[in-house]
Amino acid sequence: MHRQGTVNIDHDKLARYLIPGLGEQLLAHEQAVQTAIAEANVPMLAELERSRIALNEAGTQVSDQVRRAGEHVAQLGGAVTWRIVGQISAALLPLAIAVWVVFGTAQTVWAAFGLQPILQTLWGWFLSAQEWYWKLSIAGTAFIVLMGFGWLTWKLGKRLHEWYRGY
Repeated sequence: MHRQGTVNIDHDKLARYLIPGLGEQLLAHEQAVQTAIAEANVPMLAELERSRIALNEAGTQVSDQVRRAGEHVAQLGGAVTWRIVGQISAALLPLAIAVWVVFGTAQTVWAAFGLQPILQTLWGWFLSAQEWYWKLSIAGTAFIVLMGFGWLTWKLGKRLHEWYRGY
């Protein structure tokens, strides 16, 4: 090496030395990887099978419900008259009045506490937002504010119901 200044490698001799051991190692490694993949897939395949069975059962139940609903619609075909519509409307009238009173009261309380500017501000932000994710976050915030107010109204209504029930 000192005389020539370079290292010469006999590639054929090196390949004959390395290839027999390399082939065996690659084969052993491939078999180990295949065994590991097969063992890792067993729980996933079992879970997929359980999910498939559950989905099939749910699909069967849904199709049965749709079939029964179709049968009910077929039985009611032409049976709904204006008289029945009037009776249903008369039955729902007290509910509609109660909902109207509750929403009117909630609107009054909302305005009395000065909370209307919150929704107006959120609406302005929503209209001025350019990206969809900002619009989604603003709509989510408004939904949370309204749900919080609705929850408080519900709790207050239950408390008043329990308090006035004794009279």
